[in-house]
Amino acid sequence: MVFVLTVDQIDSRRHPDRIPELAGAPWADRARLPFTRTAGDEAQAVFDEARDALRCAVELALTGRWHCGIGQGPARLPAGSRDSRAGRGPAFLRARTAVEQAKADPSHVGFQGAPADAVPAGRAPAGPDPAAAVQAQLRLIVRVRARQRETTRQAYDLALAGLTQAEAAARLGITQQAVSERLDTALYRPLEAVMGHAVELAAALDAREGPEPPASDPPTHAAPTDGSRP
Repeated sequence: MVFVLTVDQIDSRRHPDRIPELAGAPWADRARLPFTRTAGDEAQAVFDEARDALRCAVELALTGRWHCGIGQGPARLPAGSRDSRAGRGPAFLRARTAVEQAKADPSHVGFQGAPADAVPAGRAPAGPDPAAAVQAQLRLIVRVRARQRETTRQAYDLALAGLTQAEAAARLGITQQAVSERLDTALYRPLEAVMGHAVELAAALDAREGPEPPASDPPTHAAPTDGSRP
């Protein structure tokens, strides 16, 4: 099981090609297969871990430059290649659906996972549709964080990077108390609790959904419906 992250550049007709920038995106270095252009202004990467895929999608969505769709599920990946375009299977199809859903939401994030009835009994997370819950939580995180002031976001980002409040204070040239206040204003702890729950739900969905598709399946990525570049 993998997590496919498909991204589509927002308003690409009015901005330069940003796909080369994806290699340096936060969490992109955790990908099993790196971001590769699929068609037009779209690219995709493949992750093994829910946390890495969800974190990468949130950070890209927060730039306001990308629609981000995550597809969870089985996939057959190219042997001996780092090019995800040869990948196939439900995870790729779900990422396609998710990125189209992302285009219709102000958060620019979508998530598609295994249907609740596809997860073995006793292993499905509570709730009628865990994948919808993951999507709702990701959208909540992006919408709240997008409203943060720059100074608040700086403190949040340093905390995410693992710095202590004392280290963040030294980096920002402010007191440790000021860092604490900025993190409180940013709702850092509540939002990170929500992210942790989203990761747990997504990882639970990734449990024994079914076998990988046969090797004869055709590639399941598709050209974006609104891409402006060939």
